[in-house]
Amino acid sequence: MGTSLRYTFYDDNTPATSTADTLNQQNQPQKTWLPGVFVQDEITLAKQHKLLLGFRYDYNSFHGNIFTKNCI
Repeated sequence: MGTSLRYTFYDDNTPATSTADTLNQQNQPQKTWLPGVFVQDEITLAKQHKLLLGFRYDYNSFHGNIFTKNCI
C-alpha cells in the first residue's frame, strides 16, 4: 500500500494555454494536482499459480475522481 502525489505545470506559450479574451490575451498555464492512494496484494494459490489484486484511487483537479482496479 502507498500514496502518491504528482503536480504538473503545463505552459507551452501558445493559444492553447492563453485566456479566451482576445483583447488582453494573457498566458494561463495549466496546473494539475494528482494525489492518490493504492493497495496491492499477491496471493499464491498453488506453486505455479498466483493472483495479483490491486485498487487505486486518484483525484485529478480537472477530471475529478479516478478509480482503478486490477486482477491478474
